[in-house]
Amino acid sequence: MKEKQQKKIINPEEMLSEAREELTQCRELFILSTLMLMPEQTSIEDRVFWGNIWLNAASEEEKITRELVVPAKLKTGAYRTVPAVEDGVRANASNFIQAVFGMEPELARELARVIIDPHIELTKEIQKKLGVPEKAAASSAKKAKVGREHSIFTYAHGPTLRRAACQS
Repeated sequence: MKEKQQKKIINPEEMLSEAREELTQCRELFILSTLMLMPEQTSIEDRVFWGNIWLNAASEEEKITRELVVPAKLKTGAYRTVPAVEDGVRANASNFIQAVFGMEPELARELARVIIDPHIELTKEIQKKLGVPEKAAASSAKKAKVGREHSIFTYAHGPTLRRAACQS
């Protein structure tokens, strides 16, 4: 019992670091599942398998954001996000795609942006709803561009996931 209590008393920086590591794993699952579902020859069984992977990663992403990211940012006074951090997330995703699928850097960057940007926006929406402040307003042109770009699953399920995440 003491061990559980001690684990809960983690400093906010450690919480945020742990959350970032776990979110990286979720993003890798989003990338894998999305790219495995794209080929037309993917069997129904494989689509169900990879679809479940994607849904579990989405659920975990929402949970990590609510239970680790938001409390840590509120305790430290950190802001929702900064463009440099978002760029780093995209770069890590691009490197993952290149390493796993052997894609050219340009294609990997584009896929990373299309797959990951909706998830970045979702975590920002959850943080906003739960009171994490924003440092500076993003340009409306960038928001509009990100809002139109979706992976195949986020396109189909994104609005539903966003509504569910923001209503809980």
